[in-house]
Amino acid sequence: MAIRTTLKAISKRIVAALLATLLLALISLTVHALEDKEKIMPQEVTLQLGKKGPESFKQAGAIADHHTAGELVGFLDLNWPSKQLGAVTIRHSGHDLTIPHTFTAMGSVRSEPEGEGVNDIVLNSGISAGELIRHREAYDSWVKLMKRIQDSGWQRYIYLSSPRLTGKDAIRYFQGEENFGLGYITDPSAVPDFSTWYSVIMTQGMMIAKFYLDGVEISLSFNSTVKDQEDLDDINKTLSFKEWGQYMMRIEFNNLRMSMREQMYLTFLEGIHDEKLLSAKREDIANNMTQYWPRYRDIELAKRKKEEAMLVSKGYKIDEGYQDPDLLPYLQKEPKF
Repeated sequence: MAIRTTLKAISKRIVAALLATLLLALISLTVHALEDKEKIMPQEVTLQLGKKGPESFKQAGAIADHHTAGELVGFLDLNWPSKQLGAVTIRHSGHDLTIPHTFTAMGSVRSEPEGEGVNDIVLNSGISAGELIRHREAYDSWVKLMKRIQDSGWQRYIYLSSPRLTGKDAIRYFQGEENFGLGYITDPSAVPDFSTWYSVIMTQGMMIAKFYLDGVEISLSFNSTVKDQEDLDDINKTLSFKEWGQYMMRIEFNNLRMSMREQMYLTFLEGIHDEKLLSAKREDIANNMTQYWPRYRDIELAKRKKEEAMLVSKGYKIDEGYQDPDLLPYLQKEPKF
């Protein structure tokens, strides 16, 4: 009788323990569900570079990552589910540019120099809401995007070392038949026909366009992620690669204040290995941009001159009217935004 009573008591305790465990599990699941619900990003967000950048990411619900790159760089991450892609508006200098169908947005904040905010924003986006798209529709969407970027106030941007080409010469260079341009678009307003565009994207795998607005560069990489019928079959076995494909974009908004300084450091610090000397030289460059910027320009323009001379010998016409933006005001000690 005593044993039966003891077993009954033990059974009650086990049942109570199981109920308590189930209750805790339900509470935990409820809490995690609420947390996940809170982590769902708003579908439409507006982000900015510079000093206003961190707050814009915070308002959008970004997750901060201070571990990946140690103390050098912190990352601000936004992610959207494939069923509800984001629409990201980049606001700069009074101009708004919205990129729909965005999977991820990441801003980087450097620890040095302190207080300069978000240095760059990288978007990974699709050209359409659907996973797959007809090649012709992808081309039409790409043409519209190029126009929309320019209509938003952004202008074509050519590196100091790159050739100044426009119109049919820009398209010839873009085709890369002579292994010059290899998909690099020097004049986004010169639109290649569909067959040329498709040939380049399939041969080179990607194409790159660059734009500029008040100290910021857009570098837009557009690539085909499906290379043949076998790749397409892994996604959808009912469609033909002759008609259908998959396209992705990586769009980088770079504060040229930071990226151009890094290029200058690479140029003027080459061969210096002593840490103290490197640090002193970097500070000297940063504090004396009026001296170093013209020197850097001359070095890069000499590279351009050499390549343009080669292209002229091949029958290309150089766009002498192109004006390089004046970056010196954005490289000075105090940031402009």
